[in-house]
Amino acid sequence: MDDTLGRSYNFTMKAWDRMYDAVDHQYFQEMDADLIYQALEKELKPVPFGDYLKRYIFRKAGMTGSFREVPLRDYQTIITDAFRDHHTPASFTPTSAKLSALSKNWLTQQSVKRQVVLLLGFGLGMSADDVNEFLYKALHEPMRHGTDLCHKSL
Repeated sequence: MDDTLGRSYNFTMKAWDRMYDAVDHQYFQEMDADLIYQALEKELKPVPFGDYLKRYIFRKAGMTGSFREVPLRDYQTIITDAFRDHHTPASFTPTSAKLSALSKNWLTQQSVKRQVVLLLGFGLGMSADDVNEFLYKALHEPMRHGTDLCHKSL
């Protein structure tokens, strides 16, 4: 994978790049606090949950190009097909909402509740490690290992 493509969906690598840009700035010695603040305040933005979900699907489906250029409808179709294949309901609680509408919502949200990540875990056939990574990186929950996730979820 070329470096540019890797940086297009590697959120952590992009954040490190922005911090190194600040530290490597020609005036860093004179303005270190200001440059760091500017990098944190203006350059580093929280990654929306929907982008984590799109990137996950993009990788798992073996897609090429930029995950941001794939039409939202394609991601919705992948989610609805996977939920059907895994016999997963659209919600843990009764709802009249259709899975296509819920999936669009998940794909465009800044954040979601923990139970949505768990539902997506079942629906998309994620491993416990994948679910843990979502909880840790997308929802900023403490990292769990192995079966700890399963026991806490029950």
